[in-house]
Amino acid sequence: MRANMKTNWLENFVSWSDRMWRRLGTGAAAHLLSLLLFTPLILGNSAAGCANAFSESANKKTPEALLYQARMHLDKSEWTEAINVLNTVAAAEQSSREYKVTKASAYAGRCGLNLISLAEDIATQLAGTKLYTLLMNHMREVSSYADCTQAEHLLTSIAAGEMTSDDYVFLAFVSFAKIGAVLESSGADKNGDGAVDLGPAPAAFNACTNDADNILTADVRELGASLFIAYNAIVDSGISIASQLTSIMSGGSGICSSFDCSQTSPSDFDANEVAALRTLIKTTEIGLSTCSGTLTTPACICPP
Repeated sequence: MRANMKTNWLENFVSWSDRMWRRLGTGAAAHLLSLLLFTPLILGNSAAGCANAFSESANKKTPEALLYQARMHLDKSEWTEAINVLNTVAAAEQSSREYKVTKASAYAGRCGLNLISLAEDIATQLAGTKLYTLLMNHMREVSSYADCTQAEHLLTSIAAGEMTSDDYVFLAFVSFAKIGAVLESSGADKNGDGAVDLGPAPAAFNACTNDADNILTADVRELGASLFIAYNAIVDSGISIASQLTSIMSGGSGICSSFDCSQTSPSDFDANEVAALRTLIKTTEIGLSTCSGTLTTPACICPP
């Protein structure tokens, strides 16, 4: 069964990548695969389509020209420079899907999301590694999740009717990256090796403890929101990815039977749900497995 799920995921991802290749052209797509060029991947705009933005008669301060400049920075992994250019776009133009996806791409890159590498990790490792463990290891070099939050906010602010399947896939990966960054920037991995600290030195991580040496409640709320954003984005994309997550979330006794999986804001969770999210970090469903049990194992349950 797991082999079939992985094969189906790879087939879907190859098909998705092939669509991107054809929409971008070989040069841009090759750069996507090596340097994770997010924006053209999502927008599907080739450089030729933007060439007029820099014709001699073009006004280089138009929204189109500024978006083109931002993409050129993204092409060179110059995330901050891209964001700075996009900040000069007129406020009235900043509500467009194109603008939001472009800016989300810059923030995701600066957050540390390596899209192709993460996709490969999920395809090849998820069957034998819990999702949270995989994501924390992938984001082991980051110290903050603020940029991932910005990217997530931009993508979730796009009207549902404007979101494409590829947009939803991108959103899922942004939220995956944010989950990993939340865990990595907490006390779960104090020595920065990408693995949870089990002690004795440094001190063992305890997901039930609300302090900076373990994990703050504000961070638990952010993680929970991103978990449900990722899950819903996968469902809305119509593409089978991260089967471990979707089966555990939506199975007969899955996480969505204990949570309202439409909760996608950190403020949505009450004290009992925050405690359950802490327990989920500890347990073996998708968590760091610091407790050998599930959400319903008494010894693993975090108190409200």
